[in-house]
Amino acid sequence: MQTQQNFLTDSEEGIMYYQKTEKGCGSQWLEYRNHCYFHNQMKATWTEAKLWCESRYAHLVEIESKEESDWLARTFLLKDTCPSFIFDTSVAWTGGNDLVIEGQYQWNDSPLAMNFSNWFPGEPSAGDPVKAISKDCIDLLKNGEWNDRPCSFLNPFIYEMT
Repeated sequence: MQTQQNFLTDSEEGIMYYQKTEKGCGSQWLEYRNHCYFHNQMKATWTEAKLWCESRYAHLVEIESKEESDWLARTFLLKDTCPSFIFDTSVAWTGGNDLVIEGQYQWNDSPLAMNFSNWFPGEPSAGDPVKAISKDCIDLLKNGEWNDRPCSFLNPFIYEMT
């Protein structure tokens, strides 16, 4: 493997992986409170997004505070081109889900329960058991609040590396 500007290149497969250095985040990544973030605008299911991140030695974003949630939305999602309907295109997958136990949300990369949540009013859909069963993955809305959505939905995604 060769090292080149914060990336490791596997010469056999030609794949580039991000490597954080003591100098901060790599090219096209943004740093916030010692975490590096990347917004991938490719649309993918939650599982595809998770695997994409893992193949780059990163994970879907885990949001630890309202400040972080607001920063992510403001930095990556809140654009002049966003439609006014909050659940439309200006959204991104996070690592949050309740795939293991319905109604008990956790971060995919961490075995710990969520210590913080920032749900959009009326979310998660746990109040409606019929909807709740099919909505297991969390996306971040352009206002920094969260929504639960079917994991099969195609969304852009934000991933991070610490």
